[in-house]
Amino acid sequence: MSENFPYDLPSREALITLIDNTYPSLDLPNRSVSFDKQYFSPTMADPGRTFVETFLLGPKTKTWFSYSRLHFEDVYPENVQVSVPSDQPTTSRVVVEALNDQLGSTLDLSDVYYDDTELAPANTGFLYRLTALEGSFVFHGSVIINVVPTSEETRYGENGTVLYMEDGTVKQMESGS
Repeated sequence: MSENFPYDLPSREALITLIDNTYPSLDLPNRSVSFDKQYFSPTMADPGRTFVETFLLGPKTKTWFSYSRLHFEDVYPENVQVSVPSDQPTTSRVVVEALNDQLGSTLDLSDVYYDDTELAPANTGFLYRLTALEGSFVFHGSVIINVVPTSEETRYGENGTVLYMEDGTVKQMESGS
């Protein structure tokens, strides 16, 4: 199957697009598709190798497709910085939404688990391990995310990362008094 996986789409849509681009004669956008069994079968040469059983409705067809899922470490550099509001507690939902907004991701509940359980109180930075769900069509593995509380007064470097004071606190803009 094609190695041009459309990682900029939500998981299920990305897999359908990949199959449709690889096998245009199937005409997937005009047919119903369901996915059943998925087998993660990594090798040294292809650590993301995955097989998925696919049912194409119309003239009913059942077939298997093989493709490579992407490891989170290939998408996000280790300790990638994600800014979250400093005035509210941080939840896994807040982290995933910030990641999607700031880095153009399309993570959803089919890729990673998130909810509204408090992970850290307001104005607290921490390291968060983002782990792909076993059934994600697009991703596998995990990566550490550096969660940084920010506000409108936060100062950023030229490369967009948050600047810190010598004591490790987030650097704020100076007030003009």
